[in-house]
Amino acid sequence: MGELIRHARERSTIRNISLGVKASNSNEIALYEKYGFIKTGVHKDYFHVDGNYDDEILMDLYLN
Repeated sequence: MGELIRHARERSTIRNISLGVKASNSNEIALYEKYGFIKTGVHKDYFHVDGNYDDEILMDLYLN
């Protein structure tokens, strides 16, 4: 993740990085927040795995 962010910051045309993660994946959410990502939205019941639904948390890192 650090390499991706470094590469994006070197490109003056990239203003933000966006991603989506399962709401139940608290370890990944914590990792992205560690790198400065913020939660920007939710897709309700976006994932459907083995009969279970899970929301998608949308996250953005603004590079300024």
